[in-house]
Amino acid sequence: MFNYIPKDNIEEIAEGIVLDYLQEKAKDVTCIDIEGLLVDYFKLNIRYENFAEDDPNVDGYISDGVTPLQVWCNGKKIKKLYPEGTVVFDKYLLNIENSCHRRFSLAHEGGHYASHQIYGTLLGANHTGFDMERTYTMDELRKQFSITESQMNTMAAVFLMPKFLIEKTLKQYTNGEPIDVYGDTVFLQKDRDILKSMSDQLGVSPSALRIRLIKCGYINQRPIEELVEYMRQKGGWGYDCQ
Repeated sequence: MFNYIPKDNIEEIAEGIVLDYLQEKAKDVTCIDIEGLLVDYFKLNIRYENFAEDDPNVDGYISDGVTPLQVWCNGKKIKKLYPEGTVVFDKYLLNIENSCHRRFSLAHEGGHYASHQIYGTLLGANHTGFDMERTYTMDELRKQFSITESQMNTMAAVFLMPKFLIEKTLKQYTNGEPIDVYGDTVFLQKDRDILKSMSDQLGVSPSALRIRLIKCGYINQRPIEELVEYMRQKGGWGYDCQ
């Protein structure tokens, strides 16, 4: 089974799908209705269940019509088989604080469906969030960081943040200018505020937006020494210099 999709293909496919879904609405949109993309465009059925998978980090699943999912039913674990193409998510994603996570999981499963339709890649996959506090087995790590799952994360990011929308949002907040980062991770507070405002508008996490901005070439990486010099020109680090 052919599983590898060239990165440029992922960008073109995902952005093309979003533009076809939006049609004339593309010029006015500020946030992608990702659930609408799955339901209205892909014609997928979305369900929410209380997951009972052995891996507690599994929170999304798209059925191949053959592989069952473990869920809780009347206090018991059961294996439930859904019709092919049914997308199932853990109910905890419906909590308001999990909105960004839910949107990314929806986009990820949409990526699995799109790649299945175009390239014949397999359905029946579980989407698993990575838990920094958990100790994983080698098999679990291989699944977490498989090429297919990484590609679906990339496609999810493009579904939620297509380049045309990134450019329009940057124009709104920075007049289209890239955002500076010092070293690998340090942003000035004004730029952190911009990233937060942009991510809130797009319905994604700031970290997801930052990764997407890097891939689109809209993060301007500067040496950390420039930050030190910037502070020196402001008058130094002491309280009486502020």
